[in-house]
Amino acid sequence: MYSVEFLFRITQINKLRVPLIIYCILFLIGQIIGYVLNIDLLKIYLSIDNGNGSSYSLTCIALPIILTLVINFIYSIFNRRIKNK
Repeated sequence: MYSVEFLFRITQINKLRVPLIIYCILFLIGQIIGYVLNIDLLKIYLSIDNGNGSSYSLTCIALPIILTLVINFIYSIFNRRIKNK
C-alpha cells in the first residue's frame, strides 16, 4: 500500500495541476482573442518603433492569473459546500 506521505504529495501535485491547466487554457484563449481581434493588450509580443524594439504586455499574463485565482476560489467554495452537505 501507499504511505500517507506519498498520498499527501500526490494530492499536492493535483492541487497545482488543475490551476496550471486552467491558466494555460485561459492564456491561450487570451492570445487567440488578442491576435484575431487585434487587441494589443492581450498579445504577448508587441512591436515598438516600427519593429525595432519589443515589449511584453503584463495584461496578457496578469489577466489569466487573476481569472485562474477567481475560478479556483469559486471552485473551493462550491467544493466545501458539497462536502458539508
